Amino acid sequence: MSGMESRALRQIVSNRRYKDKLYWQIVHEWEDVLSRELGLRLLMPGKSVPERLMRAASASPVLRRALPSTPTLAFHMTPRARVPGGQVPIIIDFWKSVRPGDFYAAYKHCPLVYISSLEVMHYLQADGCPVNIRHLALSLPDIQQPLDAPDKVIDIIQPGRVNYVLSDYMSKLLVERPDIEYVKQQWVDGGLRYVSNKRGDLGAFASRRQYLDLLRSSRVALYSSPGVDEDFQRTGGFSPVTPRLLEMVAGHCLVAGRYADNADAEYFAVNEFCPNVREYSQFKALVEDYLERGDRHPTYRNYPAFLNKHYTSRRASQIASDFGGLRLIA
Repeated sequence: MSGMESRALRQIVSNRRYKDKLYWQIVHEWEDVLSRELGLRLLMPGKSVPERLMRAASASPVLRRALPSTPTLAFHMTPRARVPGGQVPIIIDFWKSVRPGDFYAAYKHCPLVYISSLEVMHYLQADGCPVNIRHLALSLPDIQQPLDAPDKVIDIIQPGRVNYVLSDYMSKLLVERPDIEYVKQQWVDGGLRYVSNKRGDLGAFASRRQYLDLLRSSRVALYSSPGVDEDFQRTGGFSPVTPRLLEMVAGHCLVAGRYADNADAEYFAVNEFCPNVREYSQFKALVEDYLERGDRHPTYRNYPAFLNKHYTSRRASQIASDFGGLRLIA
């Protein structure tokens, strides 16, 4: 860290005291790794005071100059309407419903903004983005490094958001192969539960540990990126690679998927270990091959090198490098 400028990052702010949904829990794991690797103070404020100050400081040039602007890393799940100067956001989800002009106005006082999607960064650059943006891909927290091959009890799982094309493929496959156990998430009595076609309701798996153990117990995982098939309208077609794919690989799952052939998929080299299935016959042949060959499948050989590129500590090295040559202006 000796190459960092005098105005270098000093802290990272976390909302973990009031955001505890499963999709925030991985963010808190990223924060822990970045705090440790970069030597950043971890701030964990309560909800009301920082949000009120942020709105006031962002709206008032006088307050913005008066309040401290220590360069601070902060994860933003989606772009915000107002952001205080001095903050260095890492934007996780950015959909086309966000107007570029609104984004520029909100983030204009940030010395640097990290965009997790390469596709989105190219889109903003083509629009003439005046904000200083750089790509920082999402990652796998280092604590999830696989230690050994887990015991497998579930044949196929489709975790999280359900892709209806993959679900249709599975419906056809189960008619031909009723011996296969298939687990997916669905609504049961007003809550999301993981349900097996063989054993019924398996539980909510609402904690990170429970969810990751469920993945580790599955032989084959079905992956779909946001913005494909029926999800196109929600994202406007933006289709980033999500951490779920990294979790599947870390869980020693063989993966079949549907995703956009875009800059993000190329960055992660997704096609090297997750074929992009386009029709049922291809899906059936792939999944049956996975189930037949199991842990003897050659795809597993690619997993260690792939994961080694995408641990959060690798992203910390990128941030440290960025700030070694970047002069932050509050």
